[in-house]
Amino acid sequence: MTLNASLNIAKQAILNNQFGLNIISNNVSNMNTPGYCRQSAAFSSTSGYNTYNYASSNQFLIGEGAQMDAILRNRDQFMDNRYRDQASTTGFYTQIGSMTSLIESTLNEVGKDGLQKAFNDFFAAADALAGDPTNSGYRTSYVSALQNVTDKFNQMSSSLKTAIRENVGEVGDPSSFNSSRVKNAVDDLNGKLAQLADYNQQILQNSSVKGAANELLDKRDALIDDISAIIPISVTQNPNNTVNVSFDNMTLVDGNKQYLEFKAVQGTTEDEPAIIQVIDLEQTDPAKNPLKTNINEKIDSGTLGAILSTAGSKTVDGVNLTTVLKQLNQLASAFAEELNNIQTVIIDGKSPLALGPDGQLIESTIPIFTTSDGAAEFTAENIQVNEEIINNPNNIATARADITSADFDAAAVGNSANMDLVLNLKDGKLDSLATDAGGAPNSLNGFLTDMVSTVGNKISSIDNKTETQQAIMNQVDSQRTALYGVNLEEEITDMLKFQRAYEAAARVFNVTSQMMQIITQLGA
Repeated sequence: MTLNASLNIAKQAILNNQFGLNIISNNVSNMNTPGYCRQSAAFSSTSGYNTYNYASSNQFLIGEGAQMDAILRNRDQFMDNRYRDQASTTGFYTQIGSMTSLIESTLNEVGKDGLQKAFNDFFAAADALAGDPTNSGYRTSYVSALQNVTDKFNQMSSSLKTAIRENVGEVGDPSSFNSSRVKNAVDDLNGKLAQLADYNQQILQNSSVKGAANELLDKRDALIDDISAIIPISVTQNPNNTVNVSFDNMTLVDGNKQYLEFKAVQGTTEDEPAIIQVIDLEQTDPAKNPLKTNINEKIDSGTLGAILSTAGSKTVDGVNLTTVLKQLNQLASAFAEELNNIQTVIIDGKSPLALGPDGQLIESTIPIFTTSDGAAEFTAENIQVNEEIINNPNNIATARADITSADFDAAAVGNSANMDLVLNLKDGKLDSLATDAGGAPNSLNGFLTDMVSTVGNKISSIDNKTETQQAIMNQVDSQRTALYGVNLEEEITDMLKFQRAYEAAARVFNVTSQMMQIITQLGA
């Protein structure tokens, strides 16, 4: 080996250690950069060459130093797949939290300070009116209590329907669907899939320069993390550093080519207000011929799965905004129909009686409730107190008697038999409040209590699952961060290693250079 060879080896060693220090500097600079993956230098020894030792008359294979082969990213596909599986589940429960919060607030409205209190106040007003049917103040209070009940129904329905509209749109209203979360989520997902294919293309273009694609790989992997939070996906690595992403065994992106995208279309029923389709981008007119017309049941996690589960028949543990709204509608309908029957229907030959203009009892034909939209069926949204009742509380039927009887007395205004039927509604069993078709009848109070208890327990269970999932996600994220993230202690250790090696290589370079100068001087 010549002195020139020693000089070149030392020079390359200086450069190698300088590269190592530059990588450490880059790591430290990006330690707080989201998605950045720690990089490290990969070195290997260069091939040796034969040299002749005149003293021993033998040849020896002597190395020519080291070379830097690559700038590596500390990445592990198994860890990434585990993280993304958990990210999809976490995305689901994080998104579903807005639904559970709203339902919890609705249940509070149902509870003692909301609808439950409104019902109690109503029956208290009914009891007072039963004690003195001709008292105008009691009649006014009774009407006010009725209005308070309908207001509570209207407010809760409005809150739930607004949330449904924000998530999946309102059936029959395309504009609400186009601005809904489900439509925005699908558009965002398609945009990310197209961007993923573009990143893969850029990675291919930069693959010839070692380490040049590392920043692109970081951005690409962070993008895949985002996609996995929207829908559950499978990711496979290609030899050229690109990736394939699939959903339910359907390839969405293969390297730099996007084959499929998703489409959100508005449903026609409240049980399925939004439908997700799969579009084959290879077709001439892909939008008209979906590859899959409905994959809602396949999207069982991710934020998109959570949005679909907020309304319609797709639920979380049997509960969502639609199920709660249906129960409120059932309660409002039963309450309105029963009171209207007591107000206007002859029962056991006895007619409901109100106060006429002359203060005498007259047959009651004016219902307590009407629908605000003119519909035949009552809901929590459309129930309202009849204007004729509001404007003239004397139209309230407090009495009940057989008007065909010979002893019927229209002046018997103290008759409160009809109010007794109203008071019986509080704990009386109603077929219309059966939990299931053909199930046991229930009372107004019983239905309210069961609703708050059953739905509340389910929401509590969902909240517990959310906390558990978040703890799992935090653990997986911590493990991945420990592997991928920049650790200052490790960087300082490596920095000292490269610093010492740099100093040693510089020392060899200087000594060799001095020896060459001596030889040059001797030759002179």
